[in-house]
Amino acid sequence: MDQGRKPRSRGYRGYRALRELWGYLLGKGPGSRSVNRHLTAQPTLLTTVFSAYVTANGQAWADFDVYMPDRWARDMPRRRAAGIPGDLQFATKPQLAERQLGRLLAAGLPARWVAFDEVYGRSEELRTKAARAGLSYVAVIPCDYPVPLPSGAVIRADQAVKDAIFERRSCGNGSKGPRYSDWAMTATGIKGQYLLIRRLISRPDQLTFHLCWAPPGGPPP
Repeated sequence: MDQGRKPRSRGYRGYRALRELWGYLLGKGPGSRSVNRHLTAQPTLLTTVFSAYVTANGQAWADFDVYMPDRWARDMPRRRAAGIPGDLQFATKPQLAERQLGRLLAAGLPARWVAFDEVYGRSEELRTKAARAGLSYVAVIPCDYPVPLPSGAVIRADQAVKDAIFERRSCGNGSKGPRYSDWAMTATGIKGQYLLIRRLISRPDQLTFHLCWAPPGGPPP
């Protein structure tokens, strides 16, 4: 963290929520937690759902959960051998993310926006939880995600590209200066929500789709 830089306003703070971290657990054998059977002879590969807290001065982990696959949840003998509590219920990754967001809000961690990767961005329940808490959000969604329009029609996210008007803008400075991409935005059928499309300059066929929302009068995400 750069202690010499003056922090920006509190409005810059947010949760960069809920991404997956792949890491190694230094353990071997059938007692290793949350792994595929073919990996048990090797260092164990875990999937962790985590939240990072982001400010102008840096970022840090704020919360995390180890994801337990459904096959483990249904294999009680294996769970007992691995020391996984019998009352621990299976939860999807977006459900774990919802719980983390709830814990962070209950702890009073100040934030004004939240961002989700695609696995979590497609969860309507998670986006709704953020909106009800008054958090602006940017949620990555797959290209075939259904998007309601103000007209009442529903289209795939990538069907909006043909009518999109792109503008070249920077999303902020990186290690090599401004990070420019082509951007387009269109309203959805949900009040305050927009479909944001990013197109890479060097690879125009590479598109990323986001659902964005901000409360009335609130800051954009």
